[in-house]
Amino acid sequence: MERSEANRIAVICCGENCKFRVYCSFEPPINKWMVKVCNMRHNHGKSSRVSMLKQGVIAGLFREEIRRNVNLQAAVIKDTIKERYNIVVPMSKCYRGRRIALNTIMEAQTTQFAKLWDYEAELKRTHPNIRTDLCTIRKDDAVIGLDGCFLKWELNGDLLSAVGRDADNRMYPIAWAVVRGENKDTWGWFIKKLKVDLGLGNGENFTIISISRSYTEGEYEAKMELVKAYDPSAYNALLVTEPHRWCRAFFSEESLC
Repeated sequence: MERSEANRIAVICCGENCKFRVYCSFEPPINKWMVKVCNMRHNHGKSSRVSMLKQGVIAGLFREEIRRNVNLQAAVIKDTIKERYNIVVPMSKCYRGRRIALNTIMEAQTTQFAKLWDYEAELKRTHPNIRTDLCTIRKDDAVIGLDGCFLKWELNGDLLSAVGRDADNRMYPIAWAVVRGENKDTWGWFIKKLKVDLGLGNGENFTIISISRSYTEGEYEAKMELVKAYDPSAYNALLVTEPHRWCRAFFSEESLC
């Protein structure tokens, strides 16, 4: 579309050297719009690429679908737009549109949750005998992930790291150390330092997550028996977490990471 004004509208094709164009203007004497130029023929084939489909529009089109399925991928959005509207959009626009929709959804949820206390107060006002109990997650609860990796080339060592996750489910680094090798002594030293620096005490309100490396169910059973022999309460606590959902031994062979 070409630049238009309140009393004039001009439409042209963005195709190179295309003759398609329509000009019309408002004629006060007859109080009507009049088409002055009209050439409806294109000198090129139909294109399914539409530059005017912006990320904000994509966010609006898929907001409710993303609300129902927050794992909806940008590639699926791109394919759905092609299937529904026969329009091809760049993947980058789908990524940005998905992010805009997610931000809008999360912002709306935060706003609604912030009104819970007002809702509780209104319930108590209108129903004096009602009983309510609002619970929130304590901010001092934390999740700490521990992992190690080999240092390549001439370094011949290992990198130990501790990573945290806050209440907003965001990851952040806590500590790291370069050691001669990954073993019980180096991990013990690292965790003791971590315990002192963070003031973990006996670990109350903290969860330590380490990597599970059992590749087969047989190996998993053998490792779990070792855990059971070392600490039966830890063994029972692990079973409650449903290991088949997070232990690699139960993953499909087609799953890659």
